Amino acid sequence: MNSPLAPVSQPAAHTPGTGAHSAPPLLAHFRSDQPYRTLLHLYDGQWHNLAAAAGCFVIKQSPLWVMPIATAYVVDAITHITVSTPGRLWLVACIIGVVILQNIPMHTLYARFASRAIRAVQLRIRSALVERIQALSISYHNRVQSGTLHAKVMRDADNIEMVSRQMFEAGLGSILMFTVALCVTLWTYPPIALYFLVAVPISVFIMRSFGHKIKKRHRELRVEMEEISARIAEMVRMVPITRAHGLERWEVEDVTRNLERIRHKGEQLDTTTQLFQCSSWVAFQVLQLSCLMFCAWMVYYGKITVGQAVMYNGYFGMLVGSIGQFLNFVPMLASGTESIRSIGEVLEAREIEENESKEPVSHVKGAFSFRDVTFAYPGKEASPALKSINLDIAANECVAFVGESGSGKSTLMQLVIGFLQPASGKVLLDGRDMSKLNLRQYRQHIAVVPQSPVLFSGSLRENIAYGLEDVTEQEILDAVEAANLEDVVETMPNGLDTEVGENGVQLSGGQRQRIAIARAVIRDPAVIVLDEATSALDVVTEKQVQEALDRLMRGRTTLIVAHRMGTIRNANRIVVMAEGEIVEIGTHKELNDRRGYYHELHSLQT
Repeated sequence: MNSPLAPVSQPAAHTPGTGAHSAPPLLAHFRSDQPYRTLLHLYDGQWHNLAAAAGCFVIKQSPLWVMPIATAYVVDAITHITVSTPGRLWLVACIIGVVILQNIPMHTLYARFASRAIRAVQLRIRSALVERIQALSISYHNRVQSGTLHAKVMRDADNIEMVSRQMFEAGLGSILMFTVALCVTLWTYPPIALYFLVAVPISVFIMRSFGHKIKKRHRELRVEMEEISARIAEMVRMVPITRAHGLERWEVEDVTRNLERIRHKGEQLDTTTQLFQCSSWVAFQVLQLSCLMFCAWMVYYGKITVGQAVMYNGYFGMLVGSIGQFLNFVPMLASGTESIRSIGEVLEAREIEENESKEPVSHVKGAFSFRDVTFAYPGKEASPALKSINLDIAANECVAFVGESGSGKSTLMQLVIGFLQPASGKVLLDGRDMSKLNLRQYRQHIAVVPQSPVLFSGSLRENIAYGLEDVTEQEILDAVEAANLEDVVETMPNGLDTEVGENGVQLSGGQRQRIAIARAVIRDPAVIVLDEATSALDVVTEKQVQEALDRLMRGRTTLIVAHRMGTIRNANRIVVMAEGEIVEIGTHKELNDRRGYYHELHSLQT
């Protein structure tokens, strides 16, 4: 799960364009309860490519429906040999040769047009998911595991891509073969067409018999896959802790139990799918055998020629193969529709932070006012995390918040950042109600330095300048100096261009903390939130980080959440919280002299 406090403010989310190489950021016609209609809407803007691909597909498939006609002609020709027979056979051979050879360029063009459309849709889906993930509220991210979201972005988009490809090969191919075979038989000998028409209701019956169960199995497997994806992501993240406590075997056994559930669900799906496929195969083989015997009977009575009998059975055999391929496509189609429903859990989520219609925020002084603010987490309405908070914070003031765990300090900071909204009351920024402001623009004026900074696996330079495109080299160097990072950069083999590893694994806690401070400095924020930024550091490292923080806080509104009382003595005011309420406010000296709750907390540490 994501941290409740973000590492730094981020620039406004980039909105993908709508040109040839990008797609509308959100899918306006996406309806997870109407997967087939949604699948069609996904191709809006790509129908010209689909039409070109379909045209090339029809031409490239022509050998399949021309060959039975040619075979019938050849069989009848050699059973009734005349002087012109050799010449006619050579002509047929040349025509068939041309029809076969065209498959190479037509297949190449088909693959190009189809891939262009399908890959564009895949990009469109993933772009929409990424943008929606960025827009979803922090409470949503706290509830939904990151591994689940990763599975939706990658696996579900891949499923839809595979379904789209099979719609051509299995869907269009079956329809084309059925249409050609039916037309030829109706034209030459209509009674044979009855066998082709009988194949349709049999297909529908088999699909209806197994379709619902296959969809159910796919849904169960998809849910299990998302859960295990999240569990494995957690396992990888916890490797250092697992190793430190010697719990490798326990972790392996726990994950294996989860994998066993996937195996069980997979076996259920495979069994249902195989029963579906073998049932369709047996039904159509019986039907093909009856067609063969009927054609033989008609030849015996002189109703059709031997060549026509070969042609009809050839068509029926290919038709059975096409329908079988289509029926085999049904489980994959069920997987694709389930992926559309899965993606809908993100794209249709209502927990969206709306900013576009809100009041713009171009400048922030940093004055905050809490007016009778109450907040309760979902399901815990009976025990609010904050109760009737009233507090004014002046611009450029340094205010520290102390109290035991669960007293409401971090919840209050999340209200300041805009991650949460009050259940009642108001939070004012420079006199303006924050619920009416564009919080994305507002966050460009704040910086958050958490207890455990989040770094990504790029260079030191990229981590400091994260999200800033026009930052200069001098600005980076100034931020490095302000954050007491010079000694770290000097020891790096490639200086600022040294890769820090995933989440800064190659750095110490103090070094990661100072990088987070440099990241904050370079943004020149009006408001700084320090969430226990030095609580996990040793004394020497804490001194280095504290010096960097002192420089960062000058001339800015600073809100500090702290457990160590020694780090907040110089704050303009200290707000003491207990059970979601403010119980004391004052300077360090004032609160200590009162001999109240703050003095009690301070005495415990000293």
